Amino acid sequence: MGAILDSLAGKRIAVCVGAGGVGKTTLAAAIGLRRALDGGRVLVCTIDPARRLAAALGLESLGNFEARVPAHKFAAAGLAPRGQLHAMMLDVKRTWDDLIARHAPDRHRQERIYQNRIYQQLSSALAGLSARQSATANNIANINTPNYRAQTVSFESALAASVHTSS
Repeated sequence: MGAILDSLAGKRIAVCVGAGGVGKTTLAAAIGLRRALDGGRVLVCTIDPARRLAAALGLESLGNFEARVPAHKFAAAGLAPRGQLHAMMLDVKRTWDDLIARHAPDRHRQERIYQNRIYQQLSSALAGLSARQSATANNIANINTPNYRAQTVSFESALAASVHTSS
């Protein structure tokens, strides 16, 4: 791991990407932990609803807002970070809604955008795509796991239902 940390020296952002089951979450948590131990203020963010990041950091769950890993979790592991470690799970639909809330010039225009059929379909479709990609990655990662039940997300069915109810 030393070579990875060395390559990140002086960098403010690291993004861990790859196919399912290759250790992205573990690596991101380890990099974040090291940075926090060294005095950095760190946010580790995931889009995976499988809750692996929360489990890796000893947290009950993650939401769309950053949650600080409490000091007692570090103490229980015999660690004393000089910095802070935060984690969150990005909720795609809510993030789009929050973006509109921050940038709409007034509440009336914000509501008009939320009620817009194209916005509703786009923000929902992106959230559905994220769920589908996560399910696919989990299925690939667990293909040889005994008794694993493959996850399915019917993006097309959800989008068709959204279009049907919006018209």
